[in-house]
Amino acid sequence: MTVAELLQDDIFNLPVSWVGFSFTDSLGEQKICRSYHQFVIRRLSAYMDLLDRLDDIEVMGSTGSPIRLPPVSNAEEVRRAVKVLCRGILATLKAYAEGSPSRAYAQLSQALEPHGGAGLLQAPAVYFETQLDHPQQVYYRLRISEDEPVTQPREMFHLPFQLRWKTKGYRFSIAGYPSMYAGTSPLLALHEMRLSAWNDHLYAVKLRTIPRQSMELPIRDVRLFNLRNQIEEFRRRYARPGPYDGQIMKFLVRWPLIMATSVPVGHPESDKPQFHEEYVLPQLLLEWVNNVRGRDQKITGIAFSSSRVEAKALTDAGHFNIVVPAESPVATGLCAVRIRQFEITAPVAVSSIRAELGKDATVDEIAQRLDERLSAQDYHRLHID
Repeated sequence: MTVAELLQDDIFNLPVSWVGFSFTDSLGEQKICRSYHQFVIRRLSAYMDLLDRLDDIEVMGSTGSPIRLPPVSNAEEVRRAVKVLCRGILATLKAYAEGSPSRAYAQLSQALEPHGGAGLLQAPAVYFETQLDHPQQVYYRLRISEDEPVTQPREMFHLPFQLRWKTKGYRFSIAGYPSMYAGTSPLLALHEMRLSAWNDHLYAVKLRTIPRQSMELPIRDVRLFNLRNQIEEFRRRYARPGPYDGQIMKFLVRWPLIMATSVPVGHPESDKPQFHEEYVLPQLLLEWVNNVRGRDQKITGIAFSSSRVEAKALTDAGHFNIVVPAESPVATGLCAVRIRQFEITAPVAVSSIRAELGKDATVDEIAQRLDERLSAQDYHRLHID
C-alpha cells in the first residue's frame, strides 16, 4: 500500500463518535461499541493493521535512520513509534479506569518519552512538537458575559487566578487551572463554545503571538504540541508518489493520539454527566505539557482539531484550535509569561454587529463582519498587575 492509498482510508476522517459505532469481532460478528475505551481499542488495532500493509516511505534525503546498523526503513520506524504510542494510550486509559490517575499519567509520559528498552529510533514525542505555524497566524477568542459588558482586552485573556475556582474541566482544560482557548476562525470559535448561532452576550477578540525579536528575555518562543488532523491537506500534498517530506512520518505517528483525543463525548450535557471518559487523555496530555516546561524545548500549549466540526467541512477546512495554559501561577491577575507572548485586540460585542446587519443576518454574515471589525482593531500588549 502506498502512502497516497493509505491516506484515502476512511479511518482518517475525524471526528468519529463511539456511540453506535459498529465493528466486526474476531468471530466475524457485527458488534456495537459499548464505551469510548472499547472504541479506541478497535480503532488503534485497525490502524496498526493498515500500517502493516504500508510500503516503505521514501523521504527526501533519507534512507532510514543513520544511528542504527543495519538501517531501518522509514515505514518500519513509523510502525515502531506507533506501536509504542498505541500501547501507552491503552495502558493510560486502563490505569485511569482502575482508579489511578497518577499511574495513568506515568503511562502516558512513558509512551511519549520512553526510557530504556523501547527499541525506538526516536521517541514518539519527537513527532509532535512544532513551532507556531506562522508568525502572522491570528486566533479568535470568544467569551459570554450576561451581567456586564466586556470592554477591556485583559478581560478576554485567560481567567485571572483569583477566579480560578470558576475553571471547569473541559477537554483540554484542568479544573481550577486557567487556560486560554482560541480558534483560527470566528465560526470555529463559535462551534467550540457549543453554539450554532451568535447571541448578544458574546464578545470577541483577535490574538497573535508577539514577534520573537520583540519578546522580553528570557521569554521563549511559542511552541505548540501538534494534534491537528491535517488529513485533507496531506491528501492533496501527497496525491502523487514520493519522495515525500518528513511531515508524512510525523503525521502517521501522531495520528493515534489525534484520534483518541478528538472523540466527541458520548453522554449529552442534558444528562448532566459528572465525568467524560473522552477527556481523560486530553487532560493528562495538558498536564504533561505543563511538566515539560523546565526543559530546553518548552511547550507552550496544544494545537488541535475540532471534535465538533469535520476536518473537511467547507467553512472550517484547515482551521484548528489552540489551548494555552497559564505558566506562572500567581495569587491574583494574569500569567506574566503569557502576556509577554501574546498581544490582543479590544473586544467587539456581537450585539453591535447584529445591530449593524439586522435581525435577518445569517451566521456566516455575522462572522464575516465580526472578522472585519476585529481586523480594524489595534493590538495591545497587556501589563503585569
